[in-house]
Amino acid sequence: MASGKNKRRFKRYPLTSECFISFEEKSFKGSSTDYSLEGIGFSVDGSPPFVTGSNVRIRIKTLDLDYEGIVTWSRKSGNYVRGGFRRKSISGRLKNFPVADMLIDLQRGLKNGILVLSNGSATKKIYIRTGDIVYATSNTAEDGLIETVLRAGKITSDQYRQLCDVSQKKEKTHAAMLVELGYLKPEDFIWAVKKQVEEIIFSIFRWEDGSFAFFESPRLSDKVITLKLSTANIIYRGVKGIHDIASVTNAMPPLDAILRFSADPMDLFQELSIDAADNTILSLVDGKRTLKEILSLSPLGDFQTMGTLYALLGTRILYISMQQSDQEDIHEDLLKESSSKIDPAFIARVDSLYSRLAGIDHYSFLGIEKRATQDTIRRAYYTASKEYHPDKHLQLPSVDLKNKLNVIFSRLTEVYRTLSNTMT
Repeated sequence: MASGKNKRRFKRYPLTSECFISFEEKSFKGSSTDYSLEGIGFSVDGSPPFVTGSNVRIRIKTLDLDYEGIVTWSRKSGNYVRGGFRRKSISGRLKNFPVADMLIDLQRGLKNGILVLSNGSATKKIYIRTGDIVYATSNTAEDGLIETVLRAGKITSDQYRQLCDVSQKKEKTHAAMLVELGYLKPEDFIWAVKKQVEEIIFSIFRWEDGSFAFFESPRLSDKVITLKLSTANIIYRGVKGIHDIASVTNAMPPLDAILRFSADPMDLFQELSIDAADNTILSLVDGKRTLKEILSLSPLGDFQTMGTLYALLGTRILYISMQQSDQEDIHEDLLKESSSKIDPAFIARVDSLYSRLAGIDHYSFLGIEKRATQDTIRRAYYTASKEYHPDKHLQLPSVDLKNKLNVIFSRLTEVYRTLSNTMT
C-alpha cells in the first residue's frame, strides 16, 4: 500500500479475481492480485486514466467487496497497469478476514477506535487504544457481567435471581449491586470485568461469519474501562475455544505442510501463556516435520493437537511452509522467562537506551563487536528483541514507556536488517 511499513503491518491474502474499478463515471474491468484489511492490489489492461492519488471505487464480487478509496501507487507493466488501492474505511465480512489477523493488524498498526462486529442480532464491540485491546461490550444477555460471574461459579443461581430483582427495584447497575450485596469483593471487580471482556471476544472466534467495521477515533471516551490485555493470549485462547471439528480441520493446512517458527521476533516474543500440554506439541515443531508427522508424534489426540496448532498459527508464532528449512531450535528460548524483570531497573534501562538512540552505532546497540559473525548478530538481535518487545508494556505503568519500547524495537529491526545486508 502506501509504504513498505504498512505492507508489513497488514497481512495480505493472495486473490486473483475479476474486479471493476470506477473512476469519473467510467468502469474499468481488471483483476485483483491480493487484499488486506487496509487495501487491495489490482491490475488493469490498457491505460486507464486514474493515477496515484485518484479517488476510485473497486468491486470484487467473489469477496462481496465494494469500497471507495485512493490509488496509492500505479505503474505500467507491459500491456497493463498494476497498482495498489487504500480503502477509506476498514470493514467487511469475517469469512474474508480472520478475527485473529484483524486483531494483530490493528495492534501493529497502533490503531485507535472501536471494532464493531455483528452476527444476526448480536453486536459486539472491541475497544482499541494504540493497538491494544482495552475493553469490549455486547448487546446479548449471556455476555452480561452477572452472567459471567454466575458461569465462573462466583455466585449461585439464587444469588443471581436476587441480584436481578434488587437491581431493578433500586435502579442500580448489576455491577454496583454485586459489590453492595457482598457477592463480589471490590478488589475482585476488575477480575470480573476482565473475565467478561475476554469471554465476549472469545465468542466471536466461534462465529462462522458476520460483518465488521472499524471506526477510527484518536481518543476513546473516558467512561471506557481500560484493561491491559495481551492480543496474542486473546487469540490463543479464543481459537482454542473453537470446538467444532469441521471448522478447525478445514482451517488447517494440508497434512504434507511443514510447520516452522516465525523468523520475526515481533511474532515470537509476544506476551503469551502456553499451558504444559501445548508446550509439548510446540516442542515437536522443528521446521522439518510435516503436520502429519506432528499429529502422529503428539501424545494428545488429533483434534486437540490441531486445535493447539491452529491457535498458534493464529498468533503468528508458527507459520506454514511447503519446504523444509534449517531452523535453530528456539522452542526453549521462546518459553524461557525473560531475564529482564519489569522493575525500576528495567524502566531505567529503557529510558537510558531510548535517550541514546540517536548517537549509538549499530554494533553498540546490539552489544557486539564489529567483526561479529552473522550467527552472533542474529543471536544478539533475538536476545534484545525479547528484552525490549513492545508487549512488555502490558506490565508497565505508563503509555509513555510503551511508546519508547515501540521506537526501540523499530530501531532494533532496522539495525538487524542493515547488519544482515552487510554480511551478504
